[in-house]
Amino acid sequence: MLAARTPFIQRVPDRGVCESAGHIGAHCGACLPSRFSFCNASPVQVATLAALSQAPAFVLALPAGAYVDQRAKRPVLTGTDLVAAVAVAAIPLTALGGRSSFPVLYAVAPIVRSVTVLHLAAAIAIVPELVPVSFLLHEVNSRVGSAFSLPDTPGAHAGMREGWARRRDQARRPMSWRTVGRLTRVGRPPVIRTALTRRSPPVTSPSPVVPSLLGVFGHPDDESLLIGGVLAQHAAGHARTAVVTMTWAPESPRATELADALRVLGAGVPRMLGYGDARNPHAAPGRPRLVDAPLEEVTAALVHQIRSFRPDIVVTHDAVGQLTGHPDHRRTHQATLLAVHAAGLACLYPDAGEPWQPSALYCATHPESGVGGLGPLLKSVGKHVLAVPDTYATTAIDVTPWLEQKEAAIFAHRGEAARERSLPGLLARLREDARRTITATEYFTRLTPGPVSRRAASTHLTPSLPGPSGHF
Repeated sequence: MLAARTPFIQRVPDRGVCESAGHIGAHCGACLPSRFSFCNASPVQVATLAALSQAPAFVLALPAGAYVDQRAKRPVLTGTDLVAAVAVAAIPLTALGGRSSFPVLYAVAPIVRSVTVLHLAAAIAIVPELVPVSFLLHEVNSRVGSAFSLPDTPGAHAGMREGWARRRDQARRPMSWRTVGRLTRVGRPPVIRTALTRRSPPVTSPSPVVPSLLGVFGHPDDESLLIGGVLAQHAAGHARTAVVTMTWAPESPRATELADALRVLGAGVPRMLGYGDARNPHAAPGRPRLVDAPLEEVTAALVHQIRSFRPDIVVTHDAVGQLTGHPDHRRTHQATLLAVHAAGLACLYPDAGEPWQPSALYCATHPESGVGGLGPLLKSVGKHVLAVPDTYATTAIDVTPWLEQKEAAIFAHRGEAARERSLPGLLARLREDARRTITATEYFTRLTPGPVSRRAASTHLTPSLPGPSGHF
């Protein structure tokens, strides 16, 4: 039973008209030959202005990307538009006052170019927040290019015609148009409409109800490495998904990376319990390590998360702590088993919310026959490889249709991907074909907690979601 895909349209307020207005005269506003002749510009002045206009693009491009990557994109879009609007407005205003001069242009040009570099970096960086990663490679990339190049064409030609055909008083119009355009598009990210709706098959039968899923994992990046494909699969089926992360503080850099990864996977916002990492003292300064915290306290926190989200399925680590046997993985497994059983009992943890019994508990695992190239990869950096007998793995899921999203989520954990011995770092240095043989299959052991309810039938690993093989 396959669910029909729902046509995807990601719409935000239209930017095309505003961009066109904003770029009328963009290429000639500060550099019109008629303006140069009016100001008696020398070749040195023209060259200086051109250099000041272009230098920020070379100097600020990389820093701008790094700056935007760590911040909310919409405030950057809004702020840069406002600064550019004010700066550009200075040119017609000084001209109206009879004080137009090259020093004014010298001041405005680098300011406008600098904020434009920041603005474009934010506009590009916000795209993954608006569109699923699987749509970005072809459809959306071409539309992003159009969003930036289309307004430039009429702007450049109209601006040149305006500048050549008019004298001093009319030469101000291109910059005025640019000012108006900057103000009218403030804070508006580019339009991205995919053409997939035209190719999507009509819905001929009701879609099956996709079970909601809550992942509980030890560290940021475990969710992407172990069930990134399943999370993306459930999101594609319009199921509710979320992830609880046991360690690292919500204000740590890894929390930001976790938020980016969950956004790619469609799994909501981070739910971080903030315990310390057993092997990293900088994970949550001032907080106890997960392995040192009372098991009763950890279990109560997870019961609250389960009763709050009310999932059909809970997924966590296996009993051996995945391949490397990390102590945080093992403690997470222990606490999750206790919490899933306790969540449905009103007499336990009564302050943690209304009782809720998940219908299925799964442990992400690695069977001996499924370790493949992952074993040698981990051994190459001195790590243990702990696999379970094949009989322990009840299900293997082919997540190839969601592999692009899964790998994008893994590499959204930029700090780990840059490390030499971490699994994201090891995967990042592999050839794509070798990496995909490792990440394309996810293995699970099903543990059914509590009494079997009528909801349990919808929470087995069966081909009930879009895709070619077994699924949650």
